[in-house]
Amino acid sequence: IVITSPRATHHTLIRGNYLQNCAQGIDIHSDMVVCTDNIVDHGMMGVKMTHGSRNIIVSNNLLTHIDLWGILVNPGASSEHAVPATNNAPPKASNHDSGIIIANNQITDYGYGHEYWNWGGKHEDGGSSYAITLLGKQLEENPTLSDILIQGNMVYNTGRDGVIVD
Repeated sequence: IVITSPRATHHTLIRGNYLQNCAQGIDIHSDMVVCTDNIVDHGMMGVKMTHGSRNIIVSNNLLTHIDLWGILVNPGASSEHAVPATNNAPPKASNHDSGIIIANNQITDYGYGHEYWNWGGKHEDGGSSYAITLLGKQLEENPTLSDILIQGNMVYNTGRDGVIVD
């Protein structure tokens, strides 16, 4: 599921979906979104918010067998500071990733998916796989992330540090 264009797309509800064997389960580039009660089973990423996504609630989702990032927030290349008016163009409001609540999600069997061989663990470029990830700027001119609340999430039975015996 892809919701794009944060400057034009807003007030979106993503609820009650079942996604299986996907690269990116739910890919949000939008403002004012509620993403709740979804299941993403086997994917490279579970839920991603980038490119100026603002005022988003990601809650009560089940992300299972995800191998790169369970939930990712990062300022993508389309994120930018406010731009003043010029002789040829009107002013542009800022487009920054902020006002995001990530709450009460369950990320289970993390790193036990089909793509762990490709994406899991540490990479030569220094990046790593994490269940919940807040990344830095994609481009130096991107605004930094702000106002993000993460609470009550459960990461359970992860394969990141080896097999867990129940």
